[in-house]
Formats: sequence, C-alpha cells, structure tokens
Amino acid sequence: MGLYFRVFYFEVLRYFTYPLEMVAIVIRRAVDVGFFVLFWIAVAHSSNGTIDTREIISYILIARSITGITGGTGLMFSGFINHLIRRGDINNYLIKPVSLIPYFYSMFSGERAITAIVSLVTLVIGIAIGSAALTPINFLLFLAYFVVGFFIITLCNVLVGIISFYVTDSAPLRWSIGHVFNVFSGAMIPLSLFPHVWQKILLLSPFPMAVYGSASVFAPSTLTFTHLQMFIVGITWVIILWVVTNYLWKRALRSYDAIGI
Repeated sequence: MGLYFRVFYFEVLRYFTYPLEMVAIVIRRAVDVGFFVLFWIAVAHSSNGTIDTREIISYILIARSITGITGGTGLMFSGFINHLIRRGDINNYLIKPVSLIPYFYSMFSGERAITAIVSLVTLVIGIAIGSAALTPINFLLFLAYFVVGFFIITLCNVLVGIISFYVTDSAPLRWSIGHVFNVFSGAMIPLSLFPHVWQKILLLSPFPMAVYGSASVFAPSTLTFTHLQMFIVGITWVIILWVVTNYLWKRALRSYDAIGI
C-alpha cells in the first residue's frame, strides 16, 4: 500500500509543477459541469414543473462529480491502460514485483488529482443544493453506493482496457463504449427519466450503480425501494466483473508475454 501511495504522490507532485496545465484542467472541468447544469436548467424550465430545477441541478452536479473522481467520464482509466500497452511502456512494469492494476491506478489517480479536487468541490456544492434531503441515512447510502459504483467503474475500465492487448487502435471502440456507459449509468441523464421498461432492464445491469445510485440518494422524488434492488444487483455485478476481469487480464498478459515481449 505504501508503494502505491508513493507512486500516487509522485504523480501529483509532477503535475503541480505545471501550473498552467492545472488551470486548464480546472477550466475544462468547469465547462463540462457548467454545460450540463445549463442544459438541464433549460430542460427543467420547459417541463412545466415535471422536473424540479433544484433537484436536477443537485443531481447533475453530484453525477458529474462522481465521474470526475472515479474516472468514469469516457472510461478514462481504460485509455490510460491503452496508452501503456500501445507505447510498450507496460514492458517496464512487467518485470517489477507489483500488482499491475493497482500500480497503474495509482499513477492514473495521481495524474488526475486536480480533476478529483475540482470534482470534490462540485460534489459538495451539489449535496448542499440538495441539502433538503440530506440526512445521516442518505449520507451513509451515498457512501455505500459510491464504493460499489467505484468498483464497477474501475472494473469496466480494466475490461475495456484489456481490448488494447488484442487491437492496435482501440480508441474508437473505447469511445463508443464510453458514450453508452455515460448514458446508461446516469452520468448524463437521470435513469428516472427513462421509459419504465428501460428502467426495469437497466436495473438488472451494472450501469445504474456506477453513478445513478449515488447521485440520486439526495433526490427525494427518485429515492425508492428500487435502490435496494439496485444495491444488491450492483454488488452481484462487482463479484462477476471481478472474476471475469481477473481471468481476462491474466490471460491477456500471458498472450502478451507469448509474443516475446
């Protein structure tokens, strides 16, 4: 654990030596969140009261913050893995006595520390806006859902990253999967606004717990008993994804080794 923290700390310090890049990250994050907030304010105003403006702003701020903290936006960790494989940098780590995925995630997290900090700020703002629904139970639910969602997002990232072992340029496929993930996870559209049939189907998938579960606990109109179902399904998917990812990652590494790298 100490090794991974040192790797994370080194990457953070490296980024802090480029102040202009830090400013650019802050601006980019602000534009991303600001665009979605303005879009949903316009939608809420044209919904004739069907969508509560305060509630949707709180939801979007929290949802976009979660993707910013976890790297769920566009499945960015899978892109990080892709670059390591495509450039051959992964060879430098194969000979080290470390667990590769935690090591890579430490590097990735350090590089994105500024994004995570900005996302934490917008997360607090989102929770404050939805403070009418803030109770100890809701907060504990948020933490529980966030942990499950973090594992789902990370495992999905690794699964998509594994494609890079077999495909030279996996970026188009990764972007396509990333867009699907953003829509069905609730990072762009609350799942409560989907048609009822779609909601039932999505509740059986890992997507809702990735973002929607955590983001919706502060929205009284969307907090229902389906959240319990979502949580149970989410834990089940974490176990399934863990087993599948672990198997495919080890198989991909053996295949990569077999080429003579």
